[in-house]
Amino acid sequence: SARNAAVAALRSARGKHTALCAELVDEEEALAPEKSRDPAVRALLVAAEAHLDAGDALQDALQAVQRARIRGRPVQPLEESAERAKDGAKRADAEVRKAMLLLAEAMRRFPEVAGDPSVLKHLRISLPPDLVPLWCMGRTLGHFDSRELLPGASRHRLYKVVEGDRAYAVKEYAVVGGKDGL
Repeated sequence: SARNAAVAALRSARGKHTALCAELVDEEEALAPEKSRDPAVRALLVAAEAHLDAGDALQDALQAVQRARIRGRPVQPLEESAERAKDGAKRADAEVRKAMLLLAEAMRRFPEVAGDPSVLKHLRISLPPDLVPLWCMGRTLGHFDSRELLPGASRHRLYKVVEGDRAYAVKEYAVVGGKDGL
């Protein structure tokens, strides 16, 4: 029984040690912005520019298909090119999403990144323009003036929130491994 108590105490200590190590790593990253913040901003800028280029290439390819159809020219090679451009645009979109996740993680430690003009310029790629002023990673429901849980049969929660004189719908997604499953 004393042995079991000692084993339980050691396991508890190991768990606390693991948690403290994770916290220490997080704090070390906060003390070295060149290792977490700067690469996240660079990743967004690179991904956003590539996304713009891929979008332009897709538009050009689709326009070439339309012109060929109008002129009665063969469209198959142009459609294949448009399909490749579409695949490229999808890959670029995935890279922007990945970069946004990196940026969101960096913003947890460096909220000032949200005001960086180069970041704001590229936020429009992944957010509708009217949401850019509201986007603030780390913002919780508590930041809004009021919130009301709307009834629904979804596993995700839908809230009506008010900020100033405007109301918004906010969906809280249930995810595995988050805080209380959210």
